[in-house]
Amino acid sequence: WLNVATNASSSGSSSSPTNRSTASRASTIERPRMLSLASSSTPKLTGTRYAILERSLAKLGAAGANIVLGADTGVEDHLFGLAEHLELQAMADAGMAPAQVLVAATSRAAQYLELGDRGSLVPGKRADFVVLDANPLEDIVNTSRIARLFVGGVEIDRAALRAQL
Repeated sequence: WLNVATNASSSGSSSSPTNRSTASRASTIERPRMLSLASSSTPKLTGTRYAILERSLAKLGAAGANIVLGADTGVEDHLFGLAEHLELQAMADAGMAPAQVLVAATSRAAQYLELGDRGSLVPGKRADFVVLDANPLEDIVNTSRIARLFVGGVEIDRAALRAQL
């Protein structure tokens, strides 16, 4: 989650930390070890390095850096889809407001990857989006409460996909 675009921008930025309830935290999936650079370190050192990364992200966000979601999907212990949700949580845990986290995962990610036809829901752009059962602005963990999925404006039959696994 420390992929940072070089052009600073203050749009959509807010340095207020998230307020996540104990109940919602208890319902989240436990975050696996996500620091490959610390995988051979002692648990104390891993926590120290993780804390440094969190502080760095908070400083970059406060400075107006363009932060982009960048999970290590496909790497051992980083499952497709799950890794991204864990990264969103890690960004919020580091002090980014849920709105900032959502921008980092959507419009800013599309901008960074030069995908001008996606990243926001506006006429003329590709309609890739999820419908959630709860508001991610209240708790970023709610991004994992997916009710419906649309790719290119077409709803994906999630039950049929699950049956194929």
